[in-house]
Amino acid sequence: MSPIHLPENYAEVLYWKLSHHKTLLVVLNVVGLALMGLALPLFFAWARLWQPIVTTLEIRILQMGATLIAVVSTIVLHELVHGLALRGYGAQPKYGVLWKEGMFYATAAGQVSVTASGATTFTVTANSQSGNAFAINRVAAGGYTRTCTTAGDGGCKAGGTW
Repeated sequence: MSPIHLPENYAEVLYWKLSHHKTLLVVLNVVGLALMGLALPLFFAWARLWQPIVTTLEIRILQMGATLIAVVSTIVLHELVHGLALRGYGAQPKYGVLWKEGMFYATAAGQVSVTASGATTFTVTANSQSGNAFAINRVAAGGYTRTCTTAGDGGCKAGGTW
């Protein structure tokens, strides 16, 4: 069970602790460190535009304000890119903020929904532009099945699976 409270009309599909997947945790950390190594020179180049010669640790109000605006703008731009992807698949994105969780989000109602859930089972259904409904079902034994409504059409295999 997830430690956070989900918004109304949302259901938890899968709660996953990264610390229980040691190999993936190591891989993600190595990738993150490599990306940071690439990003740091860009950051320092940008920082030099603001303060060509750093002689003190004095932080100016203008710099703090510009940094805050840059961070918020990056988060908003990130969610707008999610919205563009949703539009690309025919959805009408909605944007919001969960202030208690400190989270901005982009979502599209009706594209993917939890259509059934139990203590150890769930069904998540996604509706495609092809008219197919694709479902992932978690069964009580812990396995998963993938089914679709129109066999042999729109990404759905002849046997009604994907």
